[in-house]
Amino acid sequence: MYVIWFHLISLYIIGFWTGIILTVITYHQNIILEDIRLNRTVNEVLFSSLWNNSWDSLKQGNNWSRHLYLIRHGKYFQNAKNIKKMKLTSLGKEQVGYTGKYLNEMNIKFDRLIHSGMIRALQSAIIINQQLNYPLKLIEDQNLTEGLPVLPSPYVNLTQRQINVK
Repeated sequence: MYVIWFHLISLYIIGFWTGIILTVITYHQNIILEDIRLNRTVNEVLFSSLWNNSWDSLKQGNNWSRHLYLIRHGKYFQNAKNIKKMKLTSLGKEQVGYTGKYLNEMNIKFDRLIHSGMIRALQSAIIINQQLNYPLKLIEDQNLTEGLPVLPSPYVNLTQRQINVK
């Protein structure tokens, strides 16, 4: 009986002093305990710290801005047998022609025109580029091609329990 009490008191004393030591260490490292979250919701997991606020390596505090104009290709032959035959229809060429004219009328100096590897995207980029008063170098980026090159991160369509297991 005395051995059990002695053992329990020893564990209590060890736990007590361990808590004090860890509190002192944490205090001296300036760790804010409110920032430590143990139970996160699914939204917090999906939309939390994966974003790097310095993704473009600019220092914090710069007031630069960038404007991206995202343009979808024009109408194309959707029933084509293979990807290379999914070219723009005459209506699709007309659509991107109007888009190019509108971009030119905006009087904005664009510095690049990036398109995916799809033939319809290349055709759209060429037609838009022809409408601009100054030709741009066309840049192909295969990462813009239809479909995801990798699974989305972090774990879309999983429950919190499934995420915790991984």
